[in-house]
Amino acid sequence: MGLMEMQLFCQPSEIEEFKLYGSPDNSTWTQIHAQTSANINSSGTDFTIDTPGSYQHYGLVVTKNGGYHNVS
Repeated sequence: MGLMEMQLFCQPSEIEEFKLYGSPDNSTWTQIHAQTSANINSSGTDFTIDTPGSYQHYGLVVTKNGGYHNVS
């Protein structure tokens, strides 16, 4: 079974937009979710994956943040 949901935790407004990628081999990557207006909070925010699948590797790319340079 593949990843169908995920939960992110961070301080409010640290992550505003992100993309999630999946890869079977850590070489070929497929975008499986894109989020704008993420509204993530320190209690955790749930997201349903747009195109779930079964992958060995996952990558989260923050495409917009609230001005913080140390989002991790």
